[in-house]
Amino acid sequence: MKDYFSKIQQNDDELKKMTGLKTAEFENLYKSFEKLWSAYFGQYTFDGKPRLRQPATRKNSIFGETREALLFGLIYLRNDLLQEELANQCGIDQPKASRYLFLIRKLLKESVTKNTKVLPRRKREWLKSELQD
Repeated sequence: MKDYFSKIQQNDDELKKMTGLKTAEFENLYKSFEKLWSAYFGQYTFDGKPRLRQPATRKNSIFGETREALLFGLIYLRNDLLQEELANQCGIDQPKASRYLFLIRKLLKESVTKNTKVLPRRKREWLKSELQD
């Protein structure tokens, strides 16, 4: 799965095509998203249970870094993919993709709602509309 995300991240045109964001916009959103992601996993496990010990990156972790989680969510929202399609592209099963997308959507919504300067207004409004429950 790392190769899939690396290819997108290293090509500005591909990143814009897959996420709708320019590299600078993606990085700005990432800064906000990463803080929320780290705070969440500092307090809770993936399943939402209170964390009893410090989080550590697991060897079998789906996302090697937070940028990959953000890309995963943005690709899903931008391309109107079925969860099963995106899961297959990333080498995971659909139920796990669904659980990750639920969390990513929640954190993205919080990110664009709390930080109005995270993206240009038009893109922020598009993202907010995609994140409506």
